[in-house]
Amino acid sequence: MAVKLSNAYFQNIHTQYPFLPEATFRTWESTLKDPQRAIHNLNYDSVYAVGALLLPHLGYSAEQLYVSAMLYIDDLLCHDNLECIQAILCCGTYSLRSFKGISHWKLGGLALRQCINLGYHRSQKRLRSTASQFQQEMQKRAFWCAYVLECTAAVFLGRPLSLHLQEIDIEFPLDIEESFLTPDGTCGPLRSSATERATLMTHAIHGFRIRSLFGRIQSALYSDCSLHDPETRQARGEQLVLELEKWRASAPPPMEPPADGILSFFMTTDWNEVSYNYALLQIYRVQIADRKNPASDEMFLRCLNAAKNICHGFHRQYFGKPTTYTWSALHEMFLAGLTYIYCLWASPAAREASRHDHVSRTCMDCTMFLVILAERWADAAPYRDIFEVLASRTMTMMADSRQGNSVAPVALVQGQDMYPEDLPQWMAGISDTGLSIGADWLLSELIDEFPTPEHIPLLEEGGMS
Repeated sequence: MAVKLSNAYFQNIHTQYPFLPEATFRTWESTLKDPQRAIHNLNYDSVYAVGALLLPHLGYSAEQLYVSAMLYIDDLLCHDNLECIQAILCCGTYSLRSFKGISHWKLGGLALRQCINLGYHRSQKRLRSTASQFQQEMQKRAFWCAYVLECTAAVFLGRPLSLHLQEIDIEFPLDIEESFLTPDGTCGPLRSSATERATLMTHAIHGFRIRSLFGRIQSALYSDCSLHDPETRQARGEQLVLELEKWRASAPPPMEPPADGILSFFMTTDWNEVSYNYALLQIYRVQIADRKNPASDEMFLRCLNAAKNICHGFHRQYFGKPTTYTWSALHEMFLAGLTYIYCLWASPAAREASRHDHVSRTCMDCTMFLVILAERWADAAPYRDIFEVLASRTMTMMADSRQGNSVAPVALVQGQDMYPEDLPQWMAGISDTGLSIGADWLLSELIDEFPTPEHIPLLEEGGMS
């Protein structure tokens, strides 16, 4: 059974966070636990804990396995080395998929600071590292995993990045078959052409690139407090779109599904397009929410379609399938649903381009995703409740609009029949789990008297904080 759990991990998580050498782990796994080697014991239990989250039907308690792993964490944190970083990242991959445990934003940040302390963010070629080729590759993998883990969480939560891309000159890991990288060095050729068969690292590096771009979008459009000129913001956005299109064009062919089935969204055929559309929303949302400088119809339509595609993509891969839910999936789906609804309220062109049945299906896809997730994670319930009310109000608005009635400036107004009494409590629940900078803007536009973004605190406790 232990091998089933570790297989689930390496077939679904290792493909995007390849910081543990699988061959080395399998060697550890085939021997008894060594009480003198805390790193081995923590990695065993962390990997098995993630495997238990991926395969809940096996009956193992992921939480108990994670607690067991935490027994060894103090012995590791006092060391500044690669093994310490790998241990922290093991805990981070668990937190990505669990509503319990230390948040992956904090864990990613801790791992990243350890990497910086050891100089892993600097070019090994320029620094003329004396580490073995195997050690250099594992250092690069650990750094990029830590960077994108912290970066992704910071984007969801609207928090500043710990390290900006212009401060990084470390190379991406080698694009090589896993079996060709051994403690003695490489024993096979690198992938040197896009026409060659994609490796596990081809897909991992592709993931590193888009998540790094998420961080650049955050820094360029959201974190820069001196950015007030709409033309400068638009120019930055256009440059980021060009980079996004290059990333999309470089996408490798889809991965072959594991023999035991797909359990992670990263492994699905929809991951690439959902990531592309999510990045588009990140770039354009700051402009469509600017009432002083109204966005063009084309921009609203592009956001509408991107949001719709995200909702359909998540629904295809999660509904009725064993793909595991994550905090990032919750935030991406909720943000896509809000953006879709906002476009319909704010843009006559978006309403005109949207058939009633298409709006109904998109809202239903998002609603069903949030309903199922809330059954598993109680902290997701406020997201479900708010979206259900907004979706219902939007369907009514679309029907009224087709009959020639005027569209109200906001979806929910205090005192109206459709304004739920529990709305303040739901909004507080979302804030407690870490409200992203995109969601708060959209909610402030859709709901009358919703606190403006600058008045929403970034809390330090909760599932995502």
